[in-house]
Amino acid sequence: MKWATSGGAPSSSVNVSGKEHNIRTKWAWGFANLQNGRDMYATACNQPKVAKIALKEEAKTRMIITTPMFSYLRQSHRTMKVGVYDVRKWCGGSINNKELRELYLTPTNAGGLGALEMLPQIAVSDFRVLTSPATGAPYDEQMLQMLGVLPKSWSTLTELAVHVTSTLQRQWNEERANLAAANADSSQPEDPASRQAVLIARNQRRNAARRLVRARAREERLRIAPPQSPATLAILSQRVIVAERMRRYRARIRRQRQQQEQQQDQQQDQEAPAVAEFFRLAEGRSDESRRRSLSPDEDAAITAAVTSGR
Repeated sequence: MKWATSGGAPSSSVNVSGKEHNIRTKWAWGFANLQNGRDMYATACNQPKVAKIALKEEAKTRMIITTPMFSYLRQSHRTMKVGVYDVRKWCGGSINNKELRELYLTPTNAGGLGALEMLPQIAVSDFRVLTSPATGAPYDEQMLQMLGVLPKSWSTLTELAVHVTSTLQRQWNEERANLAAANADSSQPEDPASRQAVLIARNQRRNAARRLVRARAREERLRIAPPQSPATLAILSQRVIVAERMRRYRARIRRQRQQQEQQQDQQQDQEAPAVAEFFRLAEGRSDESRRRSLSPDEDAAITAAVTSGR
């Protein structure tokens, strides 16, 4: 159960405490609009039909999904004050990415440790400053009131999420046990090789049945379809012409590719002496610069070492 946090948002550049973050999340989109002077929550409140809570990810409550600024802030404020509930999804695990937690410190939905959206704590503080009475921003009292009543309502919602999660997990375990009991076959051999042979035989029977169904469907289509008239002399002639054109086209492409390869080889052969001369001059210059940078005694010592090594 989440607070209308479904879907993504356009990539937004958010300035959090003097540092730019380019993030594709809804809170970043709403926060960027707020920094640019547009209150998305006020825009959402002016709409006649706005859902307050979405009970699953794809709840189709698009009006509040595209403007969830206060929903994120309420939950983030609550988790900063009270902590994070260990609510894990029954169909998956929690997020354990270290880099993600270093930047997004506060889960922003009822998923607890399995939250898919995280919000920097500093963003909550900056938003409270932007909406404080000193700035004269609207909805500051409404926001403070929401933050005040949040812990109780959010705790109730989280307890309900825990109950639903536990119920789903228990039902799923029971269903798996029932399926295992229904599929249990006492005559199934215990030997791995024998079990493999049984599985292969089952797959072969299944594939044969599928091929039979496809063959019957094909025969039915041919029976219902009107008979096709044989190809006329004009159609046969056209097919021959098209085949000849394709043969010529492929031959032309092949010749062009061979010519390009020959031109590249010739160009490399022509450039080879110049390249060799360039490297020879570069090596000579490097030796000359090395000799200039060394003292006569050092140069003589290096030359003697190289000569003795040979």
